[in-house]
Amino acid sequence: MNIPTEIQDLHQQLIAELQIENDAEMAQSMVDIQDDSNDASCQTSCNESSLSALGLDIDKLSAMEQQTCADDEQAFDALDQLMTEQSHELLDASELDLDSGFLPEDTQLITPSWSGEIAQDNDLNAQAVIGGGTCKNLRTHATGSGWGCTGGRATRWRKATWVFWFRPSQSRFYAIKPRFVFRGYYIAKANDKWYNCKNSQVKISAQTNVFQYNWKGLRSVNMVNINKDNVNLNRRLDDTRYTNYSALLGKNDWVAVVCSVKLYVRAQGGGSAAKVDFSTGANKVCVPHIIVS
Repeated sequence: MNIPTEIQDLHQQLIAELQIENDAEMAQSMVDIQDDSNDASCQTSCNESSLSALGLDIDKLSAMEQQTCADDEQAFDALDQLMTEQSHELLDASELDLDSGFLPEDTQLITPSWSGEIAQDNDLNAQAVIGGGTCKNLRTHATGSGWGCTGGRATRWRKATWVFWFRPSQSRFYAIKPRFVFRGYYIAKANDKWYNCKNSQVKISAQTNVFQYNWKGLRSVNMVNINKDNVNLNRRLDDTRYTNYSALLGKNDWVAVVCSVKLYVRAQGGGSAAKVDFSTGANKVCVPHIIVS
């Protein structure tokens, strides 16, 4: 069988599998958003009617809330501008890649087949070349509105995926170590008070799965995980992280290692915001290779 044609067919099957998974994930996300909305509609402890029943001056409280939201939005814009300015002169991730010069025996470095190319004859056999790139620009942003108790909630997520194809020459357990490179920033801002329901969430996850005959099981590691009612945080994530994966693989049959970076943000209430940016200026997220042994 012609190997390039074989890999193209297998790759198309894999993409179809990934599309099914993404569609299921999107459907579940819509269910979660609807459940969140339904839950919000049942919250009456902090709506205007309940606060008015306590004898509070709703007009005065609303005016104060609007001013607070405006101040918080202005502060977020200032933080975002500052982080953007810091995103234009960064060290290229490839300059720090020392793995290829320090590989132990019986260990191979595999670059992306769907987002990169290389071919080697070794213990892992020839790697298929499909094409793409090792780095992606990825960002997402959510802003809340209102008091946050009975609505004003926004959720967004995005994901980039890299696929590494190789063919083992032995049937055995293989250790797989993806190299995730992050160059970007995140902001989480929420100013919760006793009379409102504000929240900001940011999650950045590095995910790995392996497919040969079937999926071997998703492993997801949170690089950043923020879920707070009162938060004013802006930080860069300029780092290289490795994750660990192990799978029993069969001899001479093609294997796909699927690595993803998933961004999730959620903001609740006016002035609340959550943002992840691996896109502006020199910002990016990369999976330049995996190490297989």
